[in-house]
Amino acid sequence: MATLNLPGGEGMAAELTPIVGTPLSEDELKQIPRVSLFYYSSVKPSLWDGFLDSLVVFQKKKPRKRRIRCPLCKPKDPDVTVLVMNACALGTATPVNVQCVRGHWATYPCQGS
Repeated sequence: MATLNLPGGEGMAAELTPIVGTPLSEDELKQIPRVSLFYYSSVKPSLWDGFLDSLVVFQKKKPRKRRIRCPLCKPKDPDVTVLVMNACALGTATPVNVQCVRGHWATYPCQGS
């Protein structure tokens, strides 16, 4: 069996693996206080943030941080990295409960915790 030889070893492979949130059921969502929910519209990135993020990706070979994905979206759908980072910056607790652009809810860890 062939193996993939990534530069940088196992550490680099871990950096490339996206973080996937834990989906929230309707019942779980109802039990979470409204102030602990981060709706897409409240944490969506500005056009400028999206432009800067794209510019950094083009200038560097590897992204700055691990990407974060919605557990219910397809891998090709937009990731929720900026949404989760914004929610972590606004919130006082970790993990955070964030809605993706498609309306799915999930719990995500904050990068610094």
